[in-house]
Amino acid sequence: MRILLTNDDGPHSPLLAFAIEALGEIAEIDVLKIAIPDGEQSWKSHAMSGHGAINPRQTTIADTEVVLVDGTPADCVDWAMHNLFADDQWPDLVVAGVNCGKNSGLGFVLSSATIGACLHANVAEPPRPGLALSQDFHDLSRAAAVKNGRADVAELAVLRDRIKKQLRAVWDFLQRQADFPQQPLTWNVNLPAEPSPECRIRQSTIGDSRLAQCFQERQGRFEHALARYIEDPHPGCDGSVLDQGHISISRLDIRRLCG
Repeated sequence: MRILLTNDDGPHSPLLAFAIEALGEIAEIDVLKIAIPDGEQSWKSHAMSGHGAINPRQTTIADTEVVLVDGTPADCVDWAMHNLFADDQWPDLVVAGVNCGKNSGLGFVLSSATIGACLHANVAEPPRPGLALSQDFHDLSRAAAVKNGRADVAELAVLRDRIKKQLRAVWDFLQRQADFPQQPLTWNVNLPAEPSPECRIRQSTIGDSRLAQCFQERQGRFEHALARYIEDPHPGCDGSVLDQGHISISRLDIRRLCG
């Protein structure tokens, strides 16, 4: 299998290294190419650098070659598909993540650059399937510490082992799906902040969740700071599944928008 990996948190998130490790252990990979933004690109959705140039450059993360791109995750996917893969050897799957923070509910799904990267793969030529991976945190300050590499080493070790175990279960589940990875849709996976003792994979719908005021005034400036995320309480939706301590998997098939 040929896999393209990206993220929206940039090179400093340890969850990128966890994803590299996990993919190497759970998938039969023939080719793994990695192209990520050179800085955080959260909340960018499917945005692309439409009025400028991008400048890819090589680096190494977790003993693996990585290309840093001064652009969005969607930029990374588009550039990598046409520059890191031969024309007759396109990626079989585009993976984005693991994101620091959940991407459940309509508000986050439409805002997420992790999901946006996968959606770009879905509408690229040739269209490719996407797998968006996100880790929930109940404590936003803890999520920020993890994202910026300031978390306790012991805490990161526990999180690493848990993520790898859960991603193996996710991969086994996906392998049993008739349309994975053949169909160009996105599988949106959210890992719970506090797994239930009986943590299971639950196929879920996207919750009808809302963003309540994204900008707050601070010292005369309006800074991006979400005041409140209004969750959908429906028991079958992704946010509810996460709150119950289970792994949420939702199918995003944007082809259904076409007549």
